[in-house]
Amino acid sequence: MTEPAVVAPVMSQPSLPLADKGGLDCSAAELACAKKRFKDENLSLLALRFTSDRLVADARIARLKAEFGDKVEVVELADADAAPGQPMAPHSVLTLHLHRSVPDSGTMQARDKVIAFFRDRTRG
Repeated sequence: MTEPAVVAPVMSQPSLPLADKGGLDCSAAELACAKKRFKDENLSLLALRFTSDRLVADARIARLKAEFGDKVEVVELADADAAPGQPMAPHSVLTLHLHRSVPDSGTMQARDKVIAFFRDRTRG
């Protein structure tokens, strides 16, 4: 989010860093730069996750909200929104667990929200 070309940041299942549950894996300077850009350029962020996903800590979501306030929108999905029959618990919102066969499923709605966000933010 420090790179000027990034105008539509999306964090899908932000699980890293694993060892620091509330960490954002960036320096204080990078975080300050991102926050300044969000304010100066009226940017915002989407974050997607399954609420049961133990790899995406509640502390990280809380930190995103604390750092970016109303500039972050968190989309939290129930396990029932995940595509069934996958080899792991719900985690990958826009890929492995995208429930393509149910057009109005939570994951498909999240996908559509991301596409609309990209379109809106990258319009020239």
